[in-house]
This record gives sequence, C-alpha cells and structure tokens, in this order.
Amino acid sequence: MVSLPDRLFFNTGITTYLWIVNNKKDSKRQGKIQLINCEPFFKIMKKKLNEKRKEITNSQREEIISLYQNFEENEHSKIFSNDFFGYTKVIIEQPLVDENGNFKTDKKGNPKPDSKKRDFERIPFQQDIDEYFNREVKPHLPDSWMDRSKDKIGYEINFTKYFYQYKPLRSLNDITDDILSIDKDLEGLQKDIMDN
Repeated sequence: MVSLPDRLFFNTGITTYLWIVNNKKDSKRQGKIQLINCEPFFKIMKKKLNEKRKEITNSQREEIISLYQNFEENEHSKIFSNDFFGYTKVIIEQPLVDENGNFKTDKKGNPKPDSKKRDFERIPFQQDIDEYFNREVKPHLPDSWMDRSKDKIGYEINFTKYFYQYKPLRSLNDITDDILSIDKDLEGLQKDIMDN
C-alpha cells in the first residue's frame, strides 16, 4: 500500500521529487523506472502557509497513487528502461599544434593533446560509442580522438524533458492589440490626471 502525507516540504521553494526505491519489485517493474509528473495535481489554498499557496487534495493523492499502481504510460506517467538514463562521459582530445601548424608528438610519435581544446560527450548507453563518435564528432573535428581511459559512467533524469508540452507563442496580432489597449488606457489616465 502506498500513501502520501498531507503536506511535504512546505518551507522550501525548490521543486520536490519523491523517490520510491524498492529492491523487491514486481516482475512488471523489473528493470524499469516510472516517472510521474504530479505538477498539475494541486488546488490553491484559502490561506497561505508561509509562501506556499498550493496543496494536494485527498482525491488528487488518490489519483497519484493510482498512477503509480497502474504502472501505465499516459500524459502524467512515463516508463523507461533503467539504462535509458545512463551515459558514458567520453573525453574528446584534439592535437596540440606548434607555431608552424604541425602536430606536436610524444616520444612514440602520437599527437599530444591540447588541454585547452579538451571537451567531452555524454553518450547514451543505448548508443554504440564508436558509432556515435564517428557520426557526431569526427565530421566536425576530423583530427580528434577519444581518450577512453578517462571514461566515466553517469545517470541523469531530466524530468522536464520527458513531460514537456509545447505551448505556442502568442500571435503578433494579439500582442499588438494588447499594447494598443494599454496605450489607450494610459491616454485615458493621463487625460483624467490633467483634467483634475
């Protein structure tokens, strides 16, 4: 049984994330991560609590719990494999060049890396590193190479990215109409002030 408390983290202004971690997952959850976006689930409070004006109602808590228990994809729930969020951070080197434009080399004849041009790529686990490098980096930096001895493994969940919904910008006509309306209001105010 999952339950959510009445109020959480009312003295912080940052976004709150709840993590449910379990090493005894149901078979349907094995190797999976479920993200639930609860941002739309709130009502405005009649009286503020410090700077907070939003709260989750009992019925909204039940909806959130239902989203978790149903373990289905919809506008509020997304399901991914564990490795979807993983990446390998690969160091990209470029050669150090001397005054004549030649590559500086070490004793073995290998080009020395220019630390000022050192960069990195985060390559998702689900992509082949060599294919990614040849497709995404090599065409732009033909003399570059990867220093695989410095590989680092990382994970990142960019919550907003997975629940982003495009909202079209207002049309120029709407903006122009608003400006003209404000301008007209200001003229009226100015006239009232001058007449008094």
